[in-house]
Amino acid sequence: MCSAPESEERKIPVSDVLAVIVAARGVFFSCEAFSRLTESGAIILHCDDSYQPLAKTAKISGVIHGPLLEQQVLKEKALCESIWTEVIKTKLYNQIILLDAIAPDHPLRKYFLSNVKDEGNAARAYWKYFFASFGKNAPKIREHRYARYPVNQYLNYGYAVIGAVLHRSIVAHGLFPQFGIHHMHRFKSLPLVYDLMEPLRPFCDFFLIEFYQHKGLREMSAWAKAVVRGLLELKVECKGKDVKLLYAIDLYVSSIAASLSKQFPGNLFFPKMPTLLQGEKE
Repeated sequence: MCSAPESEERKIPVSDVLAVIVAARGVFFSCEAFSRLTESGAIILHCDDSYQPLAKTAKISGVIHGPLLEQQVLKEKALCESIWTEVIKTKLYNQIILLDAIAPDHPLRKYFLSNVKDEGNAARAYWKYFFASFGKNAPKIREHRYARYPVNQYLNYGYAVIGAVLHRSIVAHGLFPQFGIHHMHRFKSLPLVYDLMEPLRPFCDFFLIEFYQHKGLREMSAWAKAVVRGLLELKVECKGKDVKLLYAIDLYVSSIAASLSKQFPGNLFFPKMPTLLQGEKE
């Protein structure tokens, strides 16, 4: 049950909650609510006064799958490289589809066709054309932490929201987020979340393009709702069927878990950007 001053109480089943975003002052949880949320596997994302993510609360104990954890520890380098190659290839594909809709003269496709491992040059080209869509509000650089430019602040917040949903699926499927397939573990880091986020970032970029066209960059609280709405409304193809991006993320993580369990790439599934984004925007 949720309530706020001068508003009626609202109730939703705890099992329907995948993530809770705390982005306002004066938010209180009862012990029972906190316990039930974590028991159900929900992720709680905590933000500061500027809506910048600070921390996550996630249930770990009792969720980690012992045999799968062992497979994560003993994973072969060749398997990790195979999965990572597909991760980067899908990220680049999704970026290309997005730029096709907003900057058709972009050069990203040549990187995809020639050398998908040239991630550095591809990234520089992507941000140049993506940022151009924001006119006078366009950042000069991509800032990952303590961003000064509003566009980067919005991106960082959106990535954190999607990352919280991804984190929840990783834990729910028995994977240990501290063991990545490409990024190395560092203190207080979640390498597997960072790794698997890569193909999902262009979806957040697309949500921001749409949001900017309709709302500008003045309402961070509205942007938070837009990200959640995008997760629930945007559909991607999976085995001939259209599924919501929110569920596609879970299928994506499930396929990664299966591959690590079998120590073989197998039938990996990656959420891919719909090719008719321009049509959806109109």
